[in-house]
Amino acid sequence: MRYIFLFIILMSSLNLYSQTKVETENWIKSKFEKWKEDFKEPNIFNDRFKQLYIETPISIQFIGCEMIFKTSRRYELSSSVSKITYKINIGDIEELNWVDGFNLYISSRKTNIKSTFDNSDVRFTKGVALSINIYAEENLKERLTKAINHLKSFCTQSKDEKEVF
Repeated sequence: MRYIFLFIILMSSLNLYSQTKVETENWIKSKFEKWKEDFKEPNIFNDRFKQLYIETPISIQFIGCEMIFKTSRRYELSSSVSKITYKINIGDIEELNWVDGFNLYISSRKTNIKSTFDNSDVRFTKGVALSINIYAEENLKERLTKAINHLKSFCTQSKDEKEVF
């Protein structure tokens, strides 16, 4: 009986130091807004159009279990700029990869990241790359990865819609 009581006390003390969902969201948002990277030259290759583009982060917000990124995109052979909004169900995040030191690539367990181009053209994708200067603070890459994974613990995966027949 004494061991059970001791175990309960130890487990409850661990929860005292855990960050809440809102605290985690605010921390991620503050780091993203502070260290988002605004590249002057195109740095991401698009296989579909066979050219480089630059994706400049504008903002990040959280609504429920959705992470919403607003960016602007300009291709190297074009002067026009597209505004893109990505909506990601946090519970569906499958993997976080850091590419070229500045691009966080977030992939979903299925093709359900909603991309809205210029407020009209809607597409769905399995991943999105976001630029952030991970060298601006010590261990920022590891801490951001840990924070996003912690945020996943508050959200459930979206349910697969089953066909009627």
